[in-house]
Amino acid sequence: MQVPSFNDIQQERLKLFEMIEVRWESNIVFSWEWWLLIILCFLPWFAWWKVLNRNNALPILFYGLIIMLGNLILDNIGTDLLWWGYPIKLFPFFPPLFTPDFTIVPILMMLIYQRYQSFKSFLIANFILSLIIALIGEPLFIWLGYYELGSWKLIYSIIYYNLFGLFAKWFTQYMANLYENQNKPSP
Repeated sequence: MQVPSFNDIQQERLKLFEMIEVRWESNIVFSWEWWLLIILCFLPWFAWWKVLNRNNALPILFYGLIIMLGNLILDNIGTDLLWWGYPIKLFPFFPPLFTPDFTIVPILMMLIYQRYQSFKSFLIANFILSLIIALIGEPLFIWLGYYELGSWKLIYSIIYYNLFGLFAKWFTQYMANLYENQNKPSP
C-alpha cells in the first residue's frame, strides 16, 4: 500500500463527512431520538441553575468546564480510535455526543462537587456517581441507540469518571488557592 498524502486523507474525510451528513439529514434530525437529545441538552441546565450554590458558582463552573474539556478530549480520541461511536447525535459534524459530554455528566459531577466538600465524602460520592454513569447511564444510551461500544469496556468508564473527577477537584482547588495567594494583601 502506498503511503497516502495529506490531500488523499482530506479527500477521504470529505467523503466520510458527506456520508454522515446524508445519513443525519435523512434518518436522524427531527426523529424522536434527536428531540430527546435536544431536551436532555437543555432541561438539566435549568434544573441545575435552580440548585446552584451561587456563593460558590465560579469554582463549581470551573470544575464543570474541566469535566467538559476532559470529556471532549477523551471522546475525540475514543471516536477516532473506534473505541466507541455515536449512531445518533445532535450535529453531523461534531464527533462527541454533545448531550452527555456537555450537559448530563458535567451537571451530575458539579452537583457532587457542590454537595460534598470534604475529600473523603467527595471521594465516595464521586465513585458512586462514576458507577451510576458507567453502569446505568451508558447502558441506557446504548439501549436508546445513541452510543455503540467498540473495544471500550464500561469498566474503563468507571475508572475515567472517577479519576478525572478527582483530578478536576484537585485542579480547581489548586487554581483557587493560587488565586487567593496572589490576591492576598502584602504585609
